Amino acid sequence: MARHDHRSAPPVPARPGLHARRRRALALGLALAAGLGAAAVVALEVDGPLRRLLGLEYRAAGHVVRSFPDASGSDAEARAALYAALAEMPSELDPDDPRKVREGAAIYADTCAACHGADLSGAEDWRTRLPSGRLPAPPHDATGHTWHHPDQHLFALTALGPGPFAPPGYESDMPAFRDRLRDDQIWAVLSFIKSRWPADVRAAHDRISAGMAR
Repeated sequence: MARHDHRSAPPVPARPGLHARRRRALALGLALAAGLGAAAVVALEVDGPLRRLLGLEYRAAGHVVRSFPDASGSDAEARAALYAALAEMPSELDPDDPRKVREGAAIYADTCAACHGADLSGAEDWRTRLPSGRLPAPPHDATGHTWHHPDQHLFALTALGPGPFAPPGYESDMPAFRDRLRDDQIWAVLSFIKSRWPADVRAAHDRISAGMAR
């Protein structure tokens, strides 16, 4: 009977240790992250469902709004970038959402009513300039001009103040709320305001806002 020489047997591969398995998992995770990052960069160049699915248009618009360099400035390039971003921004204004309207009513009472009126009627004699030369807070009800602006512009007006939409040098007592309210809170306030408009004004505003869509 032939003797088996164990010295000539091929070595049995050792199972990878814990550290090796961790290194492999880390490498796989980094590769996956790199792939997703590359896909996102490519998606930025894609116009259509993929961008909307990934939410890239909304995030880009929100970033431009919140990083606008100077809300009272007259930088034409910055304004053009802002308007372009708003044109891509989906609206979250919904006056038919009871939860959103309730939240917006509470925020409005805390942050807006002192100037624009608890009933949205605006300051008294809001068309007459103050001694400072600035105009008082206008109404947000159907008698005012709030509904003349599309959803996305109302969002930016609330976040930045009227500066980006006013002539250079225009001054207003309206503060910017981008550092005080989240995006969803701004949309809630706007939803509450629109919920108070009569049906014909809401329909007119719907048509104005639809003009922002591409």
